[in-house]
Amino acid sequence: ESAKRYSGSAIYDYVDDNNEIRPINFPEVAVDTMATSARGFIPADQKFMLSSAFTFTGDVNLFSRSKNLLFTGSAGILHDCSKFESYPVKFKSFIDPKNVMITLSEKPRDINDNIVYSGSFMNLDSIHIYPAFLSQQKSWTDIGLIDAGGVLWYNKAKNRYQISSPEKIADPAINGNMVALDRNQCILSGEGKLNFGSRFDLVNMAESGSLIQTTDSGKVDIKAIIGLDFYFSPEALKMMSDEFRMIPTLKPVNLNSEFVSKGMKDLIGIDAAKQLREETDLFGMSRNLPKEFTYELLLNEVNLKWNEASSSFRSSGKIGIGYVGGQPVNVYVDGFVDIQRRRSGDMIDIYLKANASTWYYFSYFKGVMMAQAGNIDFNTLLNTIKIKDRRHPDSSVKVPYTYMVAVEDRLARFLRRMAGEEDVEPEILDGIVR
Repeated sequence: ESAKRYSGSAIYDYVDDNNEIRPINFPEVAVDTMATSARGFIPADQKFMLSSAFTFTGDVNLFSRSKNLLFTGSAGILHDCSKFESYPVKFKSFIDPKNVMITLSEKPRDINDNIVYSGSFMNLDSIHIYPAFLSQQKSWTDIGLIDAGGVLWYNKAKNRYQISSPEKIADPAINGNMVALDRNQCILSGEGKLNFGSRFDLVNMAESGSLIQTTDSGKVDIKAIIGLDFYFSPEALKMMSDEFRMIPTLKPVNLNSEFVSKGMKDLIGIDAAKQLREETDLFGMSRNLPKEFTYELLLNEVNLKWNEASSSFRSSGKIGIGYVGGQPVNVYVDGFVDIQRRRSGDMIDIYLKANASTWYYFSYFKGVMMAQAGNIDFNTLLNTIKIKDRRHPDSSVKVPYTYMVAVEDRLARFLRRMAGEEDVEPEILDGIVR
């Protein structure tokens, strides 16, 4: 055609992560103003692999100015996990064959343009948790306990597919959401901002931490930081924090642990977590709480399991108390946390016990926060506060909220439930008509 412009065809040797040569046919090769470009198509029946971990079908472009090829099509992952199906995901990326990283769109889609999801999801129709990794949701109302976006990458050393930001893929020690699938053991794991999907109206709950779901057994284990923002007596909360802080034998929570450090950043943000930590280190208390920290009670280590029978996240082992009424406590205590999902209304019970005489109990259900303590002064204080002062300023007939001393036998019934002796419907726990 001319000295500077010609066309033709070519076979390109794509060398993957295992140094296997995978030929790509370019029927169209063109040179224009000394720049070479080529365009080809890889059909599904070619069974082409971007690497030992990713399949590919779609268009491929070569540009002489770029070291890597541009792939536009769908990439699939490889696993034998029977409890969920993964679909090839559409993408457009320049691909380094030695380190394949698939850029995911904000709402990743399969080749049929259906949105695919990755993480652990709660199905509200039958209240159970199911795994997903580039999978379809069972229902559009399902809630993601953990999800992630960014790029899809295969961690060869750990045999895991990972979805996260490129920064967190490069440095897993930083905070942020990540979802991973161990393709050999079919274990789904995640970390970052969590969402238990609970609705407590005027009580706000936020969660961060890590999750492991064994997909074959359905077992779900969560290690969480839980923040609760609720209307309550500041004097009563100070009484509670002071009492726990006065017990020298309680084991301290390690604030330098990777779990607490990452979890607090995920919960309230990097800058707020740094400010909170510096205040605590300098003064042993928080004189100026960052505006992002709104919690009356923050538990900075709770180990939870999903209990299918009770449709609840139920704790086991020691519980770390981070903050009470804005003051740092940072000690481990015995106790239980139970977060129930019910069609009639979600419910949370928290029992924190330092010793036989030092314990506190909170229980929220349908607009009523009940509290009780081994400390008689705490109970007396709550009883002396006028009813109008125990109501949330935004409380209404439609969305009520008040706090009060727990009714008789409420705690005893809860402890029996945690011991597996009974599993009472929350509507009949106290006989209060709401």
